[in-house]
Amino acid sequence: MALADIQAKPPGILCPMWTQKTPGSKRCAHYLDNAACDLPTELMCVEWMIRNHDMPKLEDDLRAGRYETPDQFSARFRREATERAIARGAIERPAPQPVPPQLPPPTMSAPPNRLAEALAKLQTASSQSAPKTEPAPAKPSGGLTDALARLNALKK
Repeated sequence: MALADIQAKPPGILCPMWTQKTPGSKRCAHYLDNAACDLPTELMCVEWMIRNHDMPKLEDDLRAGRYETPDQFSARFRREATERAIARGAIERPAPQPVPPQLPPPTMSAPPNRLAEALAKLQTASSQSAPKTEPAPAKPSGGLTDALARLNALKK
């Protein structure tokens, strides 16, 4: 028998906290004697109340999903208890938490083009130090050696 078969609710069970006691049983693991429930949010077994008392509202709420889970009940209870204590003056309302300052979003800037800057400096330096002469007519490219010779000529 698979775990999904064990945990699947039998047809007609509406209690959201129903847990199977033993495989194949319809008895809830939380059911106590005299229809009591051992969950802290329940006094009586929900299923027992639906079947043994005229509880149409509870049954409608369960079918519509308007039933609080234990976590929802605990959160609501703490919130309401705090509000009642504040109203009667037993405690003071907590000070609002300071909001951290919003930092401006980071801006993306293009990384500096160091090669272009270096070439521009070389060109300005060579143009300021050397008299202007007409460039020699372009020769057919001779490959890497020719390119290095041109670069060395620019440095001078």
